[in-house]
Amino acid sequence: MIRRPGREGGGFALPLVLLTLVIAAALLAGAAQLAWREDRAVQRERAQTRAHGRAETGMAAMLASWTPARLSRLLPMPFDSLVVRDGDGWEGRVRRLNEGLVLIDATGIDSLARVRLGRLVQARPLVALPAAALAARGPVALGAGSAIRGTGSSPSPTCPPDSGSIGLITTGAVTLSDDAAISGSPPVVTLTSGLDSAREALYQRAYAALAEQATIVLPPGGWAPHPTVSGGRCDVATLDNWGDPLIETGPCSSYWPIVHVTGDAQLQGGEGEGILLVDGDLDASGVNNFSGVLIVRGRLKGGSGGGILNVEGSVVAATVGPPLGAIIGLTVAYSKCFVQMALATSGAFLPVPSRSWKQLF
Repeated sequence: MIRRPGREGGGFALPLVLLTLVIAAALLAGAAQLAWREDRAVQRERAQTRAHGRAETGMAAMLASWTPARLSRLLPMPFDSLVVRDGDGWEGRVRRLNEGLVLIDATGIDSLARVRLGRLVQARPLVALPAAALAARGPVALGAGSAIRGTGSSPSPTCPPDSGSIGLITTGAVTLSDDAAISGSPPVVTLTSGLDSAREALYQRAYAALAEQATIVLPPGGWAPHPTVSGGRCDVATLDNWGDPLIETGPCSSYWPIVHVTGDAQLQGGEGEGILLVDGDLDASGVNNFSGVLIVRGRLKGGSGGGILNVEGSVVAATVGPPLGAIIGLTVAYSKCFVQMALATSGAFLPVPSRSWKQLF
């Protein structure tokens, strides 16, 4: 047998080379897989960050867009919700929990991630009223069937009874005739110095701010408010629907609008709740029941038209009765609870003081 030179051990070289190539390929594949996973993780983290930012943008946008008054009109009942969609990478939902507490739910959307955030916000009222049944910036004359009560029993099972509240605060003279009465702790507080220019300017600014947020704006004239229900829900599109102060479980019981009458007004029998602003004088005919805050820039005539006006909450007026004579048929019972619920529909939403923010998923 003739051996050719250079062939010794040649049978082992090719398998060794192949093994080396396989190992190298496996190492490269592992490195590529690891690099792909790291790149994927980085992309997901960036997408998560973008989605989180879009969710926060959505929450800020919804927080800036809604006033308590507007939201109360759109969502008249607790746990009503409203879906909000935006073309900038987020969508959200606004859910009313009660008169002053709202949950803002926003979801940020990216190609690789979705982030959902929630924030609890509460209404911050525009104004703070004195703890008195009636506040007048001028003289007050009460006649037959009129009673101003700063203290008394609870007007509602959901509201605790008030005690120690002032009956009347005024800068003018107080006159009582027939069976008119004022009670409270104290019954009457007279501001002998009157209203200075700074307080008057503050009052005018507060009134203008409330009027700007009004959800129902009416011309001068007569109105007979009453709750209106359509399909089992409160029909807030009806201009003479001012909520329902008489049936606490009714569809309109949680609807507290801000009503602005741009001149003289006459209540012609009915009921409502919330904040009632009257630019001129206010008179009443028939039996009228109102819960919340009533502010009259002119004269509160009450029942000069032979009517009765019952208010549970607080009333502010320039004068009460004069110069037309004593007001009749006016009853005002102070309720801190009703005042707070009415004012909670004004102002702006702010995050609750603690633990307002939470990532939902």
